[in-house]
Amino acid sequence: MRTAYCAICAEKKIFREAVHLHHLIPGNGRRKKADKYGLVIPLCFSCHEEIHSSTEIILSKYLGQMMFERDRVAEGKTKPQARAEFMREFGESYLFD
Repeated sequence: MRTAYCAICAEKKIFREAVHLHHLIPGNGRRKKADKYGLVIPLCFSCHEEIHSSTEIILSKYLGQMMFERDRVAEGKTKPQARAEFMREFGESYLFD
């Protein structure tokens, strides 16, 4: 089995083993849905802790929603349809545009 590296560290050319999957859309029963749509990224312990202890958690939510909507648009939906589907699945929108 191939080792997964921390997505944040790998961007810095540091190859730390990922020991956590960070859910881009957090908690309250929404984690299984995030898994279903591939809205997770592999992280090392320290990067995962840093995200959850800072305002970067907000960026995580934005990224998760943008990825979800991008995938729906690639499937042929309009941006408003993709946004509506995200809101049905996850209960709210994190993006404002």
